[in-house]
Amino acid sequence: MSDLASLRWRNFALLLFTILIFESCLRPLRSFKNTTPPSPPDYSRQEYWAALPWKKDSADFQLKRFGVRDRQRQAKVDVFFIYPTNYLYGFNWNVNFEDSVANKIADTLACKLEASVFNGSCKIYAPRYRSANLMNYFDVRKKSVKQAAELAYSDVREAFLYY
Repeated sequence: MSDLASLRWRNFALLLFTILIFESCLRPLRSFKNTTPPSPPDYSRQEYWAALPWKKDSADFQLKRFGVRDRQRQAKVDVFFIYPTNYLYGFNWNVNFEDSVANKIADTLACKLEASVFNGSCKIYAPRYRSANLMNYFDVRKKSVKQAAELAYSDVREAFLYY
């Protein structure tokens, strides 16, 4: 084996080892049934929404340079926006609504960079939900992964029914 191939193999092995350590440290330690999920949302309260047409939020972001203005107040069409999971760390199966880091990610990344594209022609409704931990996708405990995903979906469903 050449020195370059040997170096590549060692780098690959080190990267794989790092990923495995990182991943195993951030996934939930107990099965879903042996944990207490965060309290359910109350969608009648504004704090359980990352974006609402009448609320000052990150979905109001305007790309003025490109002629995009926030026209949610005049819009005749609604967008029910579900941001991707933003629970990128932690030892729980689902995020708690009081997690300020997860909320900040939802606001600054998802709502500002993704949902705001609709604000020139639509009213944006984006509920916060108990999204599943990203590490769930790498977990071998399939039943717990499914239960965490079902909990997240139940919030999205409830938000849509409330909407």
